[in-house]
Amino acid sequence: MQTGKHMGKIVVRVTDGDIVPAVPRASQPQIQRDATYILAGGLGGICREIGRWLAEKGATNLVFLSRHAAEGEANIAFIHGLKRTYGTNAIAFNCDVADKKSLGDVLDECKSLPPIRGLVTGAMVLHVSFSQVAFSPGIKC
Repeated sequence: MQTGKHMGKIVVRVTDGDIVPAVPRASQPQIQRDATYILAGGLGGICREIGRWLAEKGATNLVFLSRHAAEGEANIAFIHGLKRTYGTNAIAFNCDVADKKSLGDVLDECKSLPPIRGLVTGAMVLHVSFSQVAFSPGIKC
């Protein structure tokens, strides 16, 4: 049947004894309430949504790190929203995770939190540039 060299119809019969292999279900995430989850990449895009997902799954201690995580109305509103909606202890720190001292200072401030059990790294710097294309009059594109 795979080769396509047959002619006509093919009848397939399935009996009670036939076994169909199935892919096992993926294990469910084990979010621990007495743990701290660090999201290094700020409060934009994917880290914001992963933070919300962790809170929905029961994470109670979330630490957001980026160069501007603790600034801006949208970031502050998001942190307060996590606290209000899910009862999380969400904290945002301005921290360049590529700077060892900056990261060390933040981790020192987090010593009173439960042990770190998860880390999401979404840190990046994106530079967008557009090159100008000039068209001369009389040239048809």
